[in-house]
Amino acid sequence: MKNITKIKRLQQIGSIMVLAVRSKNGNPHSQYVMYDKLLSMGGLYIKFVQLLLIRLSENRKNLSLEFSFLLKKTYDSAPFEPIDIKNLLKIELGKNYGRIESVTPQPVAAGSFGQVYMAKLKGGETVAIKALRPTVLQNIHFDMKLLSFVARIVSIGHKGGYDIPEIFDKFKNTTLKELDYPLEAHYANELYERYKGHHSVIIPKTYADLCSKHLITQEFIGGIMLTDVMAKKELGHDAEEYTQQTIGSSLSYQMIAIGELMLESMFIDGSAHGDPHPGNIKLLPNNKVALLDFGISAQVPSDKQAFFKLVKQYQKIYAGNFDLEGYTWAIINLFVKDLSTAVRSLDRYNHGKMQQQLFSAISDAASSIFSSSFQDIDSLLHNNKFMRVFSTVINEDNRFGFNLEIEQPEFMRATLMYIELIGSLGIKNEVLNVVYTNVVNKLEKTEMASNKNYVNPEDAVSIIAEWLENVAARDIYLYHMLSRKISMRSLRV
Repeated sequence: MKNITKIKRLQQIGSIMVLAVRSKNGNPHSQYVMYDKLLSMGGLYIKFVQLLLIRLSENRKNLSLEFSFLLKKTYDSAPFEPIDIKNLLKIELGKNYGRIESVTPQPVAAGSFGQVYMAKLKGGETVAIKALRPTVLQNIHFDMKLLSFVARIVSIGHKGGYDIPEIFDKFKNTTLKELDYPLEAHYANELYERYKGHHSVIIPKTYADLCSKHLITQEFIGGIMLTDVMAKKELGHDAEEYTQQTIGSSLSYQMIAIGELMLESMFIDGSAHGDPHPGNIKLLPNNKVALLDFGISAQVPSDKQAFFKLVKQYQKIYAGNFDLEGYTWAIINLFVKDLSTAVRSLDRYNHGKMQQQLFSAISDAASSIFSSSFQDIDSLLHNNKFMRVFSTVINEDNRFGFNLEIEQPEFMRATLMYIELIGSLGIKNEVLNVVYTNVVNKLEKTEMASNKNYVNPEDAVSIIAEWLENVAARDIYLYHMLSRKISMRSLRV
């Protein structure tokens, strides 16, 4: 039976590879069908498509309705899988099974990896029990190998600046952690203790004695799922008004509370809830909101100082002051580690001249591209698509040759997921303006850790020279713009 399943999956991957080739030849519908087929394979593939679509939505110039629909589909409840939940509880919990008075035979919700059942304890508490899908455990290692192959095929000819196989390797490590239910239960309890008494955000209590290798038991949280609000919005209802009428709470206030908590936690605690999609958020009365599912911990980049500078740029952006030069340089400092390290290393010998020259060169080039672009930049700015201004206008096809290093992809995924979420609710601008302003004001005087590494001068020169050669191979006109600004004397040590 297992071999039949593997053969079927191999056949499915084969058809997906054909679609991948077609999509590279400029057929967007083939790309859509490819993602849809991956979704239909369930489990691990749903998680992978979530990652790909979030990146696509942030970098695509115009996200079509079918791709928007596909992104929403990745967060809808997955099909149920038959599990004898009573028998599983008896096996997994042993003598502690006696604490359970009753459990629903059918799941009340299902995700890509787990299914949720309602239960009542003999003490009277209502709990939610998440059980790991058996098919996920059976197929995970084989599916990982198949997806690794898919990632390497997709990376051929890719010009986006991201190392897709490397991203997949990090995705693999994160995903395997999601299957570690004891680790998730521990992290859930850590967040419960951390945010106990928070004015708005609620974390459900975890019952450690009713958790196991394949089960997690937590208190049941009432309220309404955010997916319900989004469904009403698609039917033409006003999301804010529906939330107010249903539970008497402000949707904007609740989303601000989540955004502030996640961002503050990154800097203060070093991590935050890493999976803020609509299926993991419950809206409650009195402006309270609950976070569910703690399989992903979003870790902050080690250079908190560089990260905070980028956050400050976003604060300026949503306050109506888009600083193209500052924004571009903040991205380089956080994500283009090899180049920023090389510049910093040379500046130890030439009193900061290299950084001044490089900043001036890149800023002038970016401004020139920005001002001469034929794209509808005003529309992008008006709709706050600032990352697209950088990725699809300034650095189109990675003309600057940046090697973007995503040190902690979970934090990037969580951030983009949250932004996509509030964008779909139609409250992105107002929410982010408050979130960034409040967090920057609160943490402005906080000392931030800075991970400033150095390389020897010879290696620094080689990195910068190789970067310029990479630019020349992509855009010779841009190379001349940059090289005129960068004095070769600064490259002598």
